[in-house]
Amino acid sequence: MMDYEEQILEALNESGRLVTQECLEEFDTDGSPILLGGIKLTSKGRVVKNYQSPYGETGVQRHVYQSSEGGATFCPLDQKARIVNSTTPRFAKMCSSKYAWLNSISAQKDLSEKGVRVQTVLPGATATEFWDIAGYPPQKTSEITMSAEDCVDAALAALDGGELVTIPGLHDEAPWTRWETDRREISPKFRNAKPAPRYGVGSRASNAAQLGETFGSWPAGQSRANSTRSGLAQ
Repeated sequence: MMDYEEQILEALNESGRLVTQECLEEFDTDGSPILLGGIKLTSKGRVVKNYQSPYGETGVQRHVYQSSEGGATFCPLDQKARIVNSTTPRFAKMCSSKYAWLNSISAQKDLSEKGVRVQTVLPGATATEFWDIAGYPPQKTSEITMSAEDCVDAALAALDGGELVTIPGLHDEAPWTRWETDRREISPKFRNAKPAPRYGVGSRASNAAQLGETFGSWPAGQSRANSTRSGLAQ
């Protein structure tokens, strides 16, 4: 079954890469000259760039611009699509959230013994120049966007109060507290040298009985794979 799942996943990722490529191309220009800050820029032609997405890497030929005096180049596609270096917005968000959170936990644990406090701040949309650079300045005045001043003041107040994780825009902290409590409770339970009994790894004689108790029995003389295929065919 694992082979089937790998094939299904690769097929889905391939489709995702193809669609991502087409979507990125929608943000490209037709190569006509453009004005940026009052300076005329002309296209140097289409240049291939590899973009990282949740579905894998995909290459896109896009126009790259430069002034007649040379200097830095500018890619309208990257700005319009809100590309972060070479990463699509969603994938950048996934990576930054995952690694910021995991690294902060490790840092809190490692440095606490040395008297160093590490605080993780998880802000929502914040009114900074980021939105201007990303080409979406209206977000700065959105009703869900917090001012940078309020975000910083909340973070500093939380630091003084000893908070390890600060979410300025979260008014009801009960769900977060429950999630954090559950996370701390379950994490130590991952540390086992042997798989859980329900997987029946070990004695061959006990495998079928254990799996049967957990997931139900199968018709005599019929394998799990055949039974699954029969069910799908019906």
